[in-house]
Amino acid sequence: METSWQASSVLLQYVEFAPDGALLVTADGGGVGQLWRTDGQSVAVLKGQRAPMFRAHFSGDGQQLITSGYDGSGVVWSRSGQRLQRLQLHRAATADVFLLPPTPTATAALVSGSDDGTVVLRNREGELLWSAQFSGTTRQLRPNPSATLIAASSDNGQIHLVTPAADRRSATVRSFQTPHGRINLLRFSPDQRQLAAAGAWRNRRRIWSGPSCPGCPSHNGS
Repeated sequence: METSWQASSVLLQYVEFAPDGALLVTADGGGVGQLWRTDGQSVAVLKGQRAPMFRAHFSGDGQQLITSGYDGSGVVWSRSGQRLQRLQLHRAATADVFLLPPTPTATAALVSGSDDGTVVLRNREGELLWSAQFSGTTRQLRPNPSATLIAASSDNGQIHLVTPAADRRSATVRSFQTPHGRINLLRFSPDQRQLAAAGAWRNRRRIWSGPSCPGCPSHNGS
């Protein structure tokens, strides 16, 4: 069964399903996010950030989501579309942002990447926990399912593997160079042992693997 609808009059920057598959969220070049049922019925419109809105991601439990703003903001929304919190994350555009779940040793947090090349960990009140500066735009982020490892990509084709400390107030970073220029997609496998990257270099994708992926660089694929 196929369902399609017009989700925006401008470029769609991103689309993501909720973990339970009942909803999806779109983010568009006009700075508007929207929650949808899978039959195309609109649930809520998410407005109030400077365009474009590059990303919108659900939390792991699907009860909240966060959207990125070109004004450096991140806005947290409820599953029904109620605006819960606005945080100023960067001076430059927020390119990507994720909500991170609490752990036995750390409260809930968020990680964001920016046009200024920074990757930043904050607690949910916006307090800075840790940051790192990389070359070029940090365009893509991807935490693994347990949020014990965060992959970040730079526009020079580097991938940075960030391992937060137990309290998330420090982190170690391992970086490696890929043949891609701009990396357009990062994804962990469900078992967290592999990381897939797709980029502009000859429209190729690569899969990096390692024990629970921390060092990643043996690669499969083309």
